[in-house]
Amino acid sequence: MFQRKNALVWYVAAMALVLPGTTQAAELLTNGNFSSGLAGWTTFNTPNGSSFPMATTFDITGAGVQSAVGLRVGQQSFSFNQPAGGGLTQLVNFGGGSYTFSADWAALGVERMNASGGIFSLLVNNIVAASFNTGSIGINSVERGSLVYTNVLAAGSYVFGVQATRPFLASSVTQYFSNISLEAASTAV
Repeated sequence: MFQRKNALVWYVAAMALVLPGTTQAAELLTNGNFSSGLAGWTTFNTPNGSSFPMATTFDITGAGVQSAVGLRVGQQSFSFNQPAGGGLTQLVNFGGGSYTFSADWAALGVERMNASGGIFSLLVNNIVAASFNTGSIGINSVERGSLVYTNVLAAGSYVFGVQATRPFLASSVTQYFSNISLEAASTAV
């Protein structure tokens, strides 16, 4: 009996060396759920934009209130058809390979009917990788969604960020982000 158990242990150990490893995700961003306020993030404004980032809480996914970043984005001066705003970024030293970048977002309409909820975007090196335009939203209405982008990158340093933009500065809408995640696929044996 002892020999049979021993043989089974050796067989399982040998198969672990022969079979390909399993894929596991490794989180690469710091404080993507904003539980530590804005720590780890660098804020920015687009040209002619404003964002007024603040650590806050909001029901972003519809499953209950959670830590988030709130933005009140818009233009500093009117420019027709030129949305402006801002967001947050992090510099990541990426080892190369496949990755998935994602974020949950929400827009809360207040004060004005049919105000633009905004354009929510994922940025890789300041280039829009994925985005969603809410269009007009009503007073006290909430629009929610998620952005997901998967791609392959060579090893190197990259700036990953989230951005919200709107066509006007009027403070009739607040934009929120949380659950921002950058996961690299890695093989473990």
